Amino acid sequence: MRCLDEDLLRVSRQRNDSAGLVLGHLSSGRNLMLAGKFALSQSHLEQGIALYDPISHHALSHQVGNHPHVELLSYLGIALFCFGSPDRALTLSNAAIAEARRLAHPPSLGFSVSLATVLLSLVRDDAALDERAGQLVAVATEQGFPVYGAVGTVHRGWIAVKNGDLADGNVGPPFSRPSGLGL
Repeated sequence: MRCLDEDLLRVSRQRNDSAGLVLGHLSSGRNLMLAGKFALSQSHLEQGIALYDPISHHALSHQVGNHPHVELLSYLGIALFCFGSPDRALTLSNAAIAEARRLAHPPSLGFSVSLATVLLSLVRDDAALDERAGQLVAVATEQGFPVYGAVGTVHRGWIAVKNGDLADGNVGPPFSRPSGLGL
């Protein structure tokens, strides 16, 4: 993936394509974050945010699925947490959600709230996690996003179990082992 990210950034620079640069920095930042290279990730995500223009790049969400500014903010929040800045991470996460709501773009809202639940689980703020997970389930149900619904449900079940409510923590069908595996 890193080679593709570098190619996208190189070609976008050659063509003076600001939209390609925004997407290249987004992809680079996300992939570097997932590889544990948080300082490089932060640099790319911040460059993408700096290059983003709400007027000329607004249509990108129709081409790539989620609004790139929302994704940049969301991923930067996760990277900053991993880099040791939880307060700034939460601020960016909340900004991403607010931006998705302002844009009235349901896929971006589902994405940003989903990443917020991941961040809140890392921060270990169970009350805020339960609230965001409930919001995620509501958005997923309203918009028909089953994956986001599953993410929210898992987080809500985790909070219930941590609070000692094992019955509410069992949010799905009972686990059954396949026969013949000796488990």
